[in-house]
Amino acid sequence: MHKHGFNLEKPSPEKLEFGKKSERELERVFPEVLEEIRGFAEGCHATYEDVMAFMLSVGAFKVQPMCSVFAAVSSSDVVFGRNYDFYYSFKKFTESYLTIPKDRYMSIGHSDIFIGREDGVNEKGLAIAMTGVEDITIKPGVNFPLMVRYVLDKCANVEEAVKALSSMHFSSSSNYLLADRSGGLAVVEASPDKTLVRPPKNGEDFIVCTNHFVHPEMQAYEDLQATSGSNWDTLP
Repeated sequence: MHKHGFNLEKPSPEKLEFGKKSERELERVFPEVLEEIRGFAEGCHATYEDVMAFMLSVGAFKVQPMCSVFAAVSSSDVVFGRNYDFYYSFKKFTESYLTIPKDRYMSIGHSDIFIGREDGVNEKGLAIAMTGVEDITIKPGVNFPLMVRYVLDKCANVEEAVKALSSMHFSSSSNYLLADRSGGLAVVEASPDKTLVRPPKNGEDFIVCTNHFVHPEMQAYEDLQATSGSNWDTLP
């Protein structure tokens, strides 16, 4: 990467400190990805500490989110879709990745964050996509790109993904929409202080998330004044 002109911007002291504190949680739950981060740092002639700080501060120091995700089940199919509303300038950084990790699940995913993912589907038929939620607070922990990557690498269905995500310490607030090949659907609404699971409403064969918490117990953990609700209101 370095020979093609890529240079990682030096993280601020605040991000370096946040990354160091967050690394402890990443080492607890997903130590396998640490060697990948080290290899990436070597390939772009950056320090491990700088790449770690960059990776783990994504989402904790963010702009206003605007994405939408849905999944629906019919008698024969599961449909999963999302948009990714972000800066047009990031198009040149956004890639589709085929990941074949040793002793974990193969997946196809998309990201502008190198090692992490915003969404994807793995060989077991489990799909995941995230949307950002405006934080009230941030805390050291694992962020959304590495959470999505963890689920793709290690979880075979919605039940396993819900269990895994419910055990994590999150650095910032996000929704994680999950769907599997058997028709399982769920949204995990996660913040640094609380995490809850939102299943489809009774009788509904679809589920949606935008940039808001919908579970009544989670709405106290987002900055409602920072977002308008328009994404949610315009979805059918």
